[in-house]
Amino acid sequence: PAGSELLTPGEFQLIEQIRETDTKAKIPIFVRIASFQETSRKFRVPVILEIPSQAIRFDTKQGKHSARLAIVGLVRDRAGNLVKRFGGPVQVDLNEAEYNVLKPGTVSFVNHIQLLEGTDYSFEVLVKDLLSGTVSDDRQKCRHPSRA
Repeated sequence: PAGSELLTPGEFQLIEQIRETDTKAKIPIFVRIASFQETSRKFRVPVILEIPSQAIRFDTKQGKHSARLAIVGLVRDRAGNLVKRFGGPVQVDLNEAEYNVLKPGTVSFVNHIQLLEGTDYSFEVLVKDLLSGTVSDDRQKCRHPSRA
C-alpha cells in the first residue's frame, strides 16, 4: 500500500494482522481529532485515543498493574500518501489505588501532530495489546484545516 515503505516491519505486520482480524475480535477503541491554528499556515491537530480499561490486559505483580501497548498513527493526505507517523510502544504502570480508579473507565492517549493547511487528511490509529495479542484500528477524516 502507499507509504508502506516508510513503515517498520513491525508496523507493517500490525497493519496486516488488523486486516485479518474479525471486527468482533478487535479491542474497542475511540479516536477523536480536532485542529487548532498555530501559525498562519500550520495547525496543531490533537489525536485522542481512548480504550476501555477492561479491554486491556494488565499483568499484576507485587501490587503493581502493568500493560504494554503498541500504538501506531498514520496520517495520509487526500491522495493517500503517508505524510506523518506517530506513536510507539507504551508502558502503563499503575499502583493498586490508580488501577482501581482506572479499571471502570478508559485509558486515554494524546498525540499532537503539526500539519499544513490546504488539504484533507485521514488519520488511522492502530493498537496492539502486547500482553494479549489483540488488536484494533480506527480511522477519522479531518477536513483541511483552514483559517477561520
